[in-house]
Amino acid sequence: MAFLDRIKDKAGEVASKAADVAEIAGDAGSMAMDKVTGLLDEYQKALGVLGKFGFTVGKFDIEMSLLPKIRTSVHGSMDALDIGGLKQMITDHEGDSLTVAMLKALITAKELAARIDLKKRTIVLDVTLGIPPGIAAHLGD
Repeated sequence: MAFLDRIKDKAGEVASKAADVAEIAGDAGSMAMDKVTGLLDEYQKALGVLGKFGFTVGKFDIEMSLLPKIRTSVHGSMDALDIGGLKQMITDHEGDSLTVAMLKALITAKELAARIDLKKRTIVLDVTLGIPPGIAAHLGD
């Protein structure tokens, strides 16, 4: 009987620990969703800025998991990008970290494309709004 009592006690401890882990995971998921929501607000601001250069939203995917994320893209013409205008926008929006990061990605892509004489005219920014956020630039036709 003592053996069964010890097993019951251990099972109760495991159940208690599992409940603690579930609560922590729920808190982490909630905090992550709050972060994604904040990034989505920043993304909306960035779209207003990039819209001035003719950029529009392409894909928009939502992944719900312990660490939720949104994967989206914006695309536009390389010809519409003026390095001076982009740098001015960075100065004008220095408090908006996502906007600044996206503008810097555009500058880098345009400068590298010019450096290697890449004839691609379309640029796509793939943006991940999550933990961690990320931006990738792709040059197309």
